[in-house]
Formats: sequence, structure tokens, C-alpha cells
Amino acid sequence: MKSLSAAEAIVAEVLRTAERHDAQAVKLVKVSLGELSGINIRSFASWFRTLSIGSAAENAQLVIDKEPGLIRCICGYEGQPDNVFGENDKLTIECGKCKSTFVTPMAGTDYCVKELSFGKA
Repeated sequence: MKSLSAAEAIVAEVLRTAERHDAQAVKLVKVSLGELSGINIRSFASWFRTLSIGSAAENAQLVIDKEPGLIRCICGYEGQPDNVFGENDKLTIECGKCKSTFVTPMAGTDYCVKELSFGKA
């Protein structure tokens, strides 16, 4: 579900930006998806394609960069998690040192458009 919501938000942002620039077509959409965002990359890409049909973004090249996650654990460790599994609101994150799941995400929880390129249809 989170992949769909994220794709809807990104497609809407892309199309609003294209309209503001009077662009007939979107050629490139570069997106950053955080490792701890709970967004499945394949599912996001599929939803992006589906939601773009019939719009200026229909034939855009989609490039997805995965932003690494950073955590803080109750053991004092700060850094990248060891394991991240699950999806949406059921994401499980393990400490890179003690394997505890009592961690606080510090980075890699968001998604955003990093770059857009426009052209003619």
C-alpha cells in the first residue's frame, strides 16, 4: 500500500512540475527511495508506470536511487542496519551490532523526486 501511495504522490508532483514548465513530455524522473521507507522498489516502479499512462510522464525513463538507512540502537550503535525486512508499516529493522530491533531510524525513511527532465512529445 505504501508503494502505491508513494507512486501517486510522485506522479502528481511530476505532472504538476511539468505543467508549471509547460512541458509536453517528461523524459526523465529520478527518484530517491529510502531503505527504511517501507517502499518496495519493484512495486513502486510498477505503480509509477500504471499511474503515468496517458499523461506527460507515460514514456519517462524512471531511475530509482536507494538511499541507505541509518539507525540508532539502544546499545549505542549508530550506523547502517544489519537487516531490513518487511514492507509498509510492518518493517523490521535489526541493529548492525547487537541485532536488536529496538532501533530508531535516523535517515533513509523518506522518498522524493531528485531530478526531472522535460522535452517535446
